[in-house]
Amino acid sequence: MPEFSKNFAKGKMNKDVDERVVPLGEYRDALNIEVLSSEGSDQGTVQTLLGNIERTLNLVPDASSCVGSIVNNEENCIYYLVSGGKDYYDNNKPELYSKSDYIIKYDIDQTLYTYVFVDTYLAKVSLDSALEGDTNTLSCSSTEFIFPGMRVSNSIVAHTLDANLNQNDSNAVTLETPLSGFDLGDTLTFQKKRLLNFNETATITGINIVDDLIMFTDGLSEPKIINIKRSILGTGDKSTSLNSVGFSNNPVNTRLVNRRRDGSFEDDGLEVVSNYKFTASPVYCKEENVTTVKRKPLTPPTLKMSSTTQSRNLRVDSTLITDAFLTAEGDPIATQSQLEITLSDPVAWLAGDFVVLTQDLDQDPLSFTDSDIRLRVVGGEGASWTVVVESISSGISSSSTFYALLQQEEALFEFKFPRFGYRYKYIDGQYSAFSPFSEIAFLPGPYSYDPKEGYNLAMANRVRSLKVENYVPHPDNRPQDVSEIDILYKEEKSSVIYTVKTILPNDGTELWPADVNFENTSSRGSLNIESELIHAVVPANQLLRPWDNVPRSAKSQEVSANRVIYGNYVQNYDLRKGNSLVTPDLNVTYESKTYEQDNTPIGRALKSLKTNRTYQIGVVYADEHGRETPVLADKTKGSVIIPKEHCASHSSLTATIANNAPDWAKSFKFFIKETSNEYYNLAMDRWYNAEDGNLWISFPSSDRNKVDIDTFLELKKGHDADAAVLEKARYKILAIENEAPQYIKIDRKSQGILSNDAGNTLIGTSAEGFPFADYNFITVEREEFESVFDESHVISKASECSLKIRNIQGERSEWYKITSIALGNFFGSPNSGYKIQVAETFGPDVNFASTNDSFASRTSNLQIQITRDEFVNKPEFDGRFFVKIFKDRIAEENLMLTDDDNLVVVKGLDIRYLHTYVNDTGGTGNEPNSPGLNVIADEWPNNVTNEYFGLAAGGLNTHLHPFGYETSGTPYDFDEDSYIEQNHNFDFFGGGGLLSNPTICKGLSAIRFWKDYVVDDLGNGGPVVFIDDAWAVSWKRSKRSHHNGFANDNYEDFHSAPCYYSTGEGFAGRTERCYWIDSGATAAQFHPDGGSIVSWYGNEGLNLFDDNTPTLVGDSVDWAQNGSRGIESSGGNHFMDLSSVGGLHGKDNEDDYGGDNYQDKGPEITEYFSDHTGQNELMANTRDFFSLIKEEGVRWRWRQDPDRTICTTVGFYEHRGIVNYQKPAVAALFGDDSAFWKDSNIRNKFTIKADKPIFDARTLIAHDLSMKTTLEIMGPYSSEDSGFSSKNPAVFETYPKEDIGLDIYYEISRAYPISLSLENDETLAIIGAPIRYVADEEIVGEEGLITHTITGYEFTSNVNQVKILLSSELLDSNGVGVVSGQYVTIGDGWGGFIELLVEQNHVDGDSFIIVNGNIHNSKIKLPWFNCYSFGNGVESDRIRDDFNAPTIQNGVKASTTIAEQYKEERRKTGLIFSGIYNSKSGVNRFNQFIQAEPITKDLNPDNGSIQKLFSRQGDIVVFCEDKVLKVLSQKDALFNADGNSNVTATSKVLGSANPFSGDYGISTNPESFAADEYRCYFTDTQRGAVLRLSMDGITEISSYGMSDYFTDTFSNIPNIKLFGSFDPRKGNYNICITSLQRAGLAGYQEVITGINKNTFFSPITVSYSERAKGWVSFKSYVYESAVGVNNQYYTFKEGSMWQHHLNPVRNKFHGINPGVNEFSYVSVIFNDAASSVKNFQTIKYEGSQSKIDKFSTVSFEGVDYTDKEFYNLSNKKGWFVEYAETDLENGKVREFLNKEGKWFNYIAGECTTLENLDESDFTVQGIGIGVLEHSDPNSVAPLPKRIFIKESGAFGWD
Repeated sequence: MPEFSKNFAKGKMNKDVDERVVPLGEYRDALNIEVLSSEGSDQGTVQTLLGNIERTLNLVPDASSCVGSIVNNEENCIYYLVSGGKDYYDNNKPELYSKSDYIIKYDIDQTLYTYVFVDTYLAKVSLDSALEGDTNTLSCSSTEFIFPGMRVSNSIVAHTLDANLNQNDSNAVTLETPLSGFDLGDTLTFQKKRLLNFNETATITGINIVDDLIMFTDGLSEPKIINIKRSILGTGDKSTSLNSVGFSNNPVNTRLVNRRRDGSFEDDGLEVVSNYKFTASPVYCKEENVTTVKRKPLTPPTLKMSSTTQSRNLRVDSTLITDAFLTAEGDPIATQSQLEITLSDPVAWLAGDFVVLTQDLDQDPLSFTDSDIRLRVVGGEGASWTVVVESISSGISSSSTFYALLQQEEALFEFKFPRFGYRYKYIDGQYSAFSPFSEIAFLPGPYSYDPKEGYNLAMANRVRSLKVENYVPHPDNRPQDVSEIDILYKEEKSSVIYTVKTILPNDGTELWPADVNFENTSSRGSLNIESELIHAVVPANQLLRPWDNVPRSAKSQEVSANRVIYGNYVQNYDLRKGNSLVTPDLNVTYESKTYEQDNTPIGRALKSLKTNRTYQIGVVYADEHGRETPVLADKTKGSVIIPKEHCASHSSLTATIANNAPDWAKSFKFFIKETSNEYYNLAMDRWYNAEDGNLWISFPSSDRNKVDIDTFLELKKGHDADAAVLEKARYKILAIENEAPQYIKIDRKSQGILSNDAGNTLIGTSAEGFPFADYNFITVEREEFESVFDESHVISKASECSLKIRNIQGERSEWYKITSIALGNFFGSPNSGYKIQVAETFGPDVNFASTNDSFASRTSNLQIQITRDEFVNKPEFDGRFFVKIFKDRIAEENLMLTDDDNLVVVKGLDIRYLHTYVNDTGGTGNEPNSPGLNVIADEWPNNVTNEYFGLAAGGLNTHLHPFGYETSGTPYDFDEDSYIEQNHNFDFFGGGGLLSNPTICKGLSAIRFWKDYVVDDLGNGGPVVFIDDAWAVSWKRSKRSHHNGFANDNYEDFHSAPCYYSTGEGFAGRTERCYWIDSGATAAQFHPDGGSIVSWYGNEGLNLFDDNTPTLVGDSVDWAQNGSRGIESSGGNHFMDLSSVGGLHGKDNEDDYGGDNYQDKGPEITEYFSDHTGQNELMANTRDFFSLIKEEGVRWRWRQDPDRTICTTVGFYEHRGIVNYQKPAVAALFGDDSAFWKDSNIRNKFTIKADKPIFDARTLIAHDLSMKTTLEIMGPYSSEDSGFSSKNPAVFETYPKEDIGLDIYYEISRAYPISLSLENDETLAIIGAPIRYVADEEIVGEEGLITHTITGYEFTSNVNQVKILLSSELLDSNGVGVVSGQYVTIGDGWGGFIELLVEQNHVDGDSFIIVNGNIHNSKIKLPWFNCYSFGNGVESDRIRDDFNAPTIQNGVKASTTIAEQYKEERRKTGLIFSGIYNSKSGVNRFNQFIQAEPITKDLNPDNGSIQKLFSRQGDIVVFCEDKVLKVLSQKDALFNADGNSNVTATSKVLGSANPFSGDYGISTNPESFAADEYRCYFTDTQRGAVLRLSMDGITEISSYGMSDYFTDTFSNIPNIKLFGSFDPRKGNYNICITSLQRAGLAGYQEVITGINKNTFFSPITVSYSERAKGWVSFKSYVYESAVGVNNQYYTFKEGSMWQHHLNPVRNKFHGINPGVNEFSYVSVIFNDAASSVKNFQTIKYEGSQSKIDKFSTVSFEGVDYTDKEFYNLSNKKGWFVEYAETDLENGKVREFLNKEGKWFNYIAGECTTLENLDESDFTVQGIGIGVLEHSDPNSVAPLPKRIFIKESGAFGWD
């Protein structure tokens, strides 16, 4: 009988080829079968699968999810991670409801499971009693799953008491803050931040185990590292006992385990950390204890420094009886003499102390170094002591006053600026980044800068007692898995950091306070620094590690080269508050306080900010783990300039942040940028006059390297004075000489002094030879000359001599070099006198020789001194170098030190006088009621009678030159050269008066007067400068007007513009002059006649460009009035107004003056008196004169002042743009107004404010500009002795060059909390810090403040409020206490201050203050300084101010701004790796991600995102979405010219990335990855492929008969999940195919998918066999994760672990009995003679038992029928044919009959009906597919080796 036979020799499915060509031995489909490797069977057997058994029963709640697993082959254990995100109810305790995440360990050898970590993050309980008001205690149904740190409503759990555990009556919960508003039976939800944060939808594919550390990342949350051993010990109950058993039946939460505080090695030196408040309760793990990133300290340590070694009064200014130290003969007593001494003050000396004494009272009594006597203390107390003389100077005098000073040990760090910091060491060996560093440990001494010594001795460190404190933060403020703290040391200008000492918890409570004591002490650790010996050097890269850039999340992870590597990671944050972008908005200010304000003596060093610098402040935000942003700077308001004027004060910075903090930020810090290069201080020794009129300054040669020819020097301190030079005094170095210049070596030896006789006839004549300015010789009567001077030393050597003019009053000139001395006819006869010729013309310094530049006005007692000049190398030149600078007034005053008696004239200027008034004599004749130029009788005192002012009461002025009238009342006639003639008098101010035409100054004569008479200086060709008491059309102040030295930045301090007129009298009838009043006053204050309205003129003036008609305001008139006062003293102020017109020659049009905005262009002095053709000398002299006299400190006098009063300028004001005549008047006269723009119309006034009353030179000259006098500027006299050396010398500072382009900021503050909470309260201020508030606003200064001490913090139910506990009760002067809205100032303990807003009213008696907890937007005084100020102008930042010595740096940690926007960044193609790990050496740097090092590698983005990392053969295989690459690890590739590469060793952690052949990646399914030794399996859903990476590269294994299937499946299933695993027992790569589809907010649901058109499976697993080189079967079990180890295979389902191939119940997986869709089947193709139509009748198979259906007797019409067979009397499970299908017919075989060991039966076709009738129908025909199934999946019966189709057409199985 013909038959077709099929077997399963190839053992794999083929779903790709046409059914007609399926190869022999392959089958179409299979489920739950295995081939080739059946237990106890030969090759080719097909059989069902053994089921699996649960190994971890009931460890986690139902419906949990395993999110990851890993095998630790070293200990033969499996670790798996479970998300217990589903609701969990305890059936035995229905009141319990909780949620937890788990890490579980399974020991394969011992079949023992252990909870590694349990994170219970939510619990719901009911209240056992209602809450009565606010309460901190709750009674709950259970506290089993409630832990400290959980939140309920706005409260935080502090402690719980379990009734069963603690034998209490109830389950109690203690809260940190009170709670209210809940009733009995209400459900309370307690929750905390999830630590493990497992997400059932996010499979963890990046997981590794290194030693005892399990490390994993899920791509959603923080990468984590957990110590397995400690976590197991801490996972148990709520006690403080270690979980020594390794398993707890009730693991509620993992407690924190750390080293034992007592240092013992019991329990391997470990213990559960106890709660510091409730010592019987444990501390539970927080997220910071399990993350890869480790927190660093947020605050610096504090320093307690002293210049003494003991805490006693060691210094005293004492009076001793010196006779005790002298013998009767007055000699010093012998050494070792014992004697009694008595001090003026009691001291706390001790026996054995050494005391030094000095009689040099010029030394600092607190720090003198030169002593005369050294004593050893034997005994005594108070002021009486017994001493032994150890040494005594032979030169002590009988003076009875000594300074006594206890002799100290050598100072610590004498020539260093050290800083201290600290860092944490965690129990697993990780070191944190550094804390902020402390201020410098430096105590300067009192100012002492002696140029002889060459050093600023104040800048040597005087620290002798030093404690580093506050390095052990409160337990709530620090990670409690810190096991050690390293105290760090760093010197300024050094990048080396040292470990001073490693502090352990068992080192004592002083070094590390016990946690239980933190509530009762302010101590936070104290380490005494006793020497400069350093412990060990910290790796250099740690300074480049301000924080660790551990990714916030990462998709992939691997360990290679002893480092953890993350791929496809997220770093940085978006700067957003809600939906708004955070933009830095900083308000930065500075505060400068004078030494007087602080009651501090000059010379004491105070911390300060260097002046003449610009400081830019930026803010840096940090997250809860310490990751920081770059510097965020506000370029507009975030910077501040501190001017030089504060160099004698001490300054500090204050910053206020106005913007919101980003949502994620937990703290912030301030950074500073100050880009100036270093600077140096130089102490002057002496000054010398230079040959060119400048100055040579000598400095110690040790300072030579501080300057070069390009250096600018800023004078900071005066010579031999404690006064600072506050004005700008910057000098360019003109020359530098290392040896003394030849000119200053001149030694002038006097040859005699010749004095004039009583008749003043010996020096000069009326014709010539008198010493006037601009002359270059003098003549001297011969006889007198020869009687005084030796001819051989003077006349014959005249060229070696110099000359000086002087008088017996002390006035003198400078030295003038003599060129020749010759006889001549100078005194009326031949050879009657000598002519002494000098090299240069005499200057104004000889003006004292005559009062009026005439021989007739020569002064008496004139003298001539002649010296002979020699060049001498003086001892003062040794060890000095010399710098030439420009000699100006500032240098003269502060270096040359001349007083009023030692001055000479340096410049003079002719000054005239102009005075105009309102005439009050009536309106008759030629006396118009207008602003005339005649003097009013009552303007000057009646008793003034002299040559120029003869005034009679009520009468006209008898002035020599009155404008307008003779003394007789007739018009005054000027000479013919004057424009003010009789014909022009009347129209000078507009004729007709104001009553008829209020257009002031319209007359042509007025214009001519100002232009020709005033501008041209009466024809002398230069502008007139005059004492200004004259009228003007407008006093409108130019916007370019400016001042110096007037209070409130306001000219109105003495020249305010508002004025008034009497009401009711109108414009014409006013009789009062305009009064000047302050702009802030009211009308009533200034109206002398009681008028009701005052018209304010302000500073704006009249509108000069209209007809200028007065504007009536009510009954008053707004009008410009006289703004000049000539010379005046009032209110203790002294003023002089000097004006000039026409300084801008050639500027005659509107454009030159800026049109209507001309006042914006009012010229400055240097512009105003600009040089013009023919007027250069006059203009230059005037310009230079005003440039000098305007400077504060300049001294000057009127030459004709009989008292020679010398005034000093203390203020100066330029009033620009005063208008002399009116624009409409010009137009009326000339037809246009162009003449308005003539410079003759623009007057500039210069007001000089003097230190004393000014001689009134107006009494000397006429008020009509016709006369003049001289104003002289005085300067110091330069004597031949030059300057002198002082122990208090002048100090210069080198002006630093700015580092252009640098944008480096330095950390200058600790981390401030964004808002206060329990976790950061003491980062606001240390315990013991002061808090101050204003108690009485009526009292200004310190007296109005009350200070308390902070003792702790408490938190209210209002999350924005904090209760600050105080050491004492509130108290103020009025019993009000502190009120809401008031600010308190907190001294934070680190040198800064913070202002906080008071939130509630407090009364006296309260011992707390409730403040707003928002720190971020508070006003903060920054505790940063960069120099020491001494109050005398010197600011020092350098040790001893020595060249190249250490300086105070801006900070230790640097950062910068970035040009692009800072935002969250997903580095999809990036790799980043940690520091190294080496367990043998104890190095664990897994947490160190130092951005300054090359720790990243970016792959080509064309490869797609990184999904999986796998370490293979020392390299990293990187699975990207679209490519697979190999990245060399600890090596790199060198490429040859032919493109081939050679591997070379390198220090690079990650080398070249080399792609594997083939355009395949892993898509986004890293969960599909599985590895078996060197083989890796994975899927690429984008390309519909399943792949294997082996030694031969990438192979597409889906092409082995399953290509179409995978292509269709991968493309049709949304959100596909592919869980790959390798079954080592069967050698299969399994893929579990499922999908996660979003289903609203309810979570996720599985989407069912099928494997063929008839049968659907949801989901499904399919297996690939390397031995079959194909896909063996589908499998009905699904899993969430799977591992293979020791030839065993484990899968995870709903959080439980199942071991496969052990359950004898076939096809029973994960505890689910086989269902209708979980049987085993195989589908084979009978495709022999595929083109022939065949009629199949039977089918047979060889195999085990067939399925038997029990036959039931059938009754029909009362007759019972049977089949008369006996094999089917009972049901049997076995094989059957579910369907037999061809292209023409379907059939099936429900059971088989056994004949001769084979199983046969006919094929039963479908029942034919009219509906399915087919004319071509045969019973079975065509190509056949037979599906043979087993009715009992649990059967061990194998499927047949072969299947036959018999020739008769029947199916058969053999």
